[in-house]
Amino acid sequence: PGLGFIVGVVFCWGSKVGYYHSVGLPLILIEMELGFPSLLGAIDEATLVLVSAGICSANLLVPLLEDGADAAMESKELCSRGVRINILFGDFIEVAYPFMERSKLVNLSGYLASGLATELLTGNSRSVLSSAYLPCFVSIMLANDWCKIFWSYMTAFSVSFLGTTINNVIAKMKILKKKET
Repeated sequence: PGLGFIVGVVFCWGSKVGYYHSVGLPLILIEMELGFPSLLGAIDEATLVLVSAGICSANLLVPLLEDGADAAMESKELCSRGVRINILFGDFIEVAYPFMERSKLVNLSGYLASGLATELLTGNSRSVLSSAYLPCFVSIMLANDWCKIFWSYMTAFSVSFLGTTINNVIAKMKILKKKET
């Protein structure tokens, strides 16, 4: 217990600092060399794809008040595209990084989501072999234990979504309070 959490956090951090393409992806490809789903592929989907989708979805539900209408529209379009591509194709994780960098709470929720989701995947890890770069529902269907992988993915999405929503509500409240004074 706990090792899965650490792996998830390291996977998320590694992606943000450039280790995904030099370490993570090659390991996934080696694991999938014979054409079978992989544990690292499932971790990729949970810690990167669904965390990003959760952050972007929260930004669509409770958008931050940007400086200017153009910035708000760009943020909305970016998040909309991020959710769509991550859920349908599993490959636009970088869209969430600017939001994570701007807010400690969003960043923390992304790491927490990654850790918790990966902790749920570990244990009987042969039952949750899957892959990113696929529609989310296909990634779930690849696994032998659909229920376990579904809850892992939902945890990744929900925790990052909740953290970002809370962050945006707090930010809006601060802005409104400043306008009142």
